[in-house]
Amino acid sequence: MKKLSFIVLSVLILILSVPSLSSAATKSSSPKSTTKPKPTIVASGKLKGTITWQYNDYVGTKPDVGAEIYLIPVKLKKNSLAISDFVKVADKKITAKSVGIYYTVANGYGNFEINNIPVGDYVIYVVSMKTLRDVLTPYNDETANKLLKPYIKNWNDFLKGSIQASKSVIDTMTVEKNQTIDFSFDFGNTVY
Repeated sequence: MKKLSFIVLSVLILILSVPSLSSAATKSSSPKSTTKPKPTIVASGKLKGTITWQYNDYVGTKPDVGAEIYLIPVKLKKNSLAISDFVKVADKKITAKSVGIYYTVANGYGNFEINNIPVGDYVIYVVSMKTLRDVLTPYNDETANKLLKPYIKNWNDFLKGSIQASKSVIDTMTVEKNQTIDFSFDFGNTVY
């Protein structure tokens, strides 16, 4: 029994004293560690709100179900958005991010929310799905010309196809880290 203990102890000392054997024993008994790259964390905020309209003097405020909310980064390349981009995003044929913007629609209560918006300055463009503007009155909105026009290819076609038919609102906002912006709007009565 003493001989067996002595042999085991001698083998153990031999293994530990020879560097190549001790590292092999250590390697086989411990799992390999792999270093994975850490994901880049981008500071972000959130946008939420409620879009409504006025049905009539008796019924009053109703949710603007399906109202479209577009969020365009101010740093987006000028003249980079075509009318077809807005249509394809709304029809879910392409993602809004593929053209560099954010998009959502108001739900059955008129509520909407866009999460994980990188910190920065944006133009918000909200299109009502329940109210129409008077198309016989020429459209002359300095805010749209100043804030939205720089990003749109073929501005005159965009006016005819989008802005001149439905009521819309255009504004600017700054998204800050871990902050929620509330952007709610009532489009009032429809013209027709």
